[in-house]
Amino acid sequence: MHESHCEEVEAAGFVLDAESTMLANKDDPHSMKVFDPSIKGETDRFAYQFVKP
Repeated sequence: MHESHCEEVEAAGFVLDAESTMLANKDDPHSMKVFDPSIKGETDRFAYQFVKP
């Protein structure tokens, strides 16, 4: 899990319920900015589900 992405949501009282790698892209070199036209739409992504107890 990307801790830095969750801190603000958890500070608002939500709890991480699930995470998915279904949007992951093993071919993303992680060396370019996500807005670079040559990789636009092909970046490594993630999905989290939060619940408020």
